Amino acid sequence: MSAECRRQVRRWQAARRQAKHRQAAEVKARHAQAERERRERTKSASQAVEHPEVTPARGHAAAAFFPFLYVIGRAATNRP
Repeated sequence: MSAECRRQVRRWQAARRQAKHRQAAEVKARHAQAERERRERTKSASQAVEHPEVTPARGHAAAAFFPFLYVIGRAATNRP
């Protein structure tokens, strides 16, 4: 049996173990609780901000627009 074949068999076995583990009642309950907590966090995080002009950027806009502060002109907007 080649190394690649053994690796695929181990991945398949691990996937079966994980799927069986997810069927356990306590695991399902723990996952449901974590999801409830996650939803509560997203609700509280998405509240309106009093001063929208200083709202922190979210998503892809949170990344630095200018990667290098010392670059000027068109080179500043061309991402490497």
